[in-house]
Amino acid sequence: MQNNFCDYLLSGRQDIANFVLDQGKLDRHTRLNIYKNAYRVRLRKCIETDHPILIEYLGDQLFKEMTDAYIIEYPSKYTSLRQYCDHLPTYLAQRKPFKSVPVLAEIANFERLMLSAFDAADCKLVAVETLQSITAPDWPKIKLNFHPSVFVFVSDWNSVDIWQALKNKQIPPEAKESIDSWVVWRGEDKLTQFRRIPFVASVMLNRFKDNDSFAGVCAALLEHLPEDEIPQVALQHLTHWLQMGIVHKIDY
Repeated sequence: MQNNFCDYLLSGRQDIANFVLDQGKLDRHTRLNIYKNAYRVRLRKCIETDHPILIEYLGDQLFKEMTDAYIIEYPSKYTSLRQYCDHLPTYLAQRKPFKSVPVLAEIANFERLMLSAFDAADCKLVAVETLQSITAPDWPKIKLNFHPSVFVFVSDWNSVDIWQALKNKQIPPEAKESIDSWVVWRGEDKLTQFRRIPFVASVMLNRFKDNDSFAGVCAALLEHLPEDEIPQVALQHLTHWLQMGIVHKIDY
């Protein structure tokens, strides 16, 4: 019976109606619709909670259109609603009319990363003084493990600027193409933070997150910087990350 009820909520199958009785003026289908509407309201509230800035940018009519269609295409299959909106960026990037406004998918993706950073596990951090104990022969071998809340977000549009303006109750700028790199993390004050970073910093972060060594990271930077500048630039970014409190461990 429980499976039949879930089938009704998720796909509209009516098998459960055989197990439901009329009650007073409410026939079985009306009673079932009450549950179905409550289910949809809960999912809509989940989207509102997870994506408040996206909803504000969309406006009431497009928000309703988006949520109605998303709930149909992605019925909840999770015991927790925390993951329910994980497909929202993909949905916005692929479905009309939303895919014609690429900044929408980016805003949704950015808000997902902010939530993931907030929910990430806690861990110890490496002090910046640790760098002084690394000997010259060990430097090429070092690998970084970042705090679980650290994410790199590369935007093709000014999505974060729009998000930030709306968050600050300001008029958002017009959507325009703008390639930017951002790091998202949860600070020691337990607040989620984000910062625009140079492209080479995003390259370094991604290479380290892919378990590359310092030597491998520096080799990757040859495509973007003169060789004689790489050691100093790499060390500056590495030092800055430790000062930010986003490095969990240094292995070598």
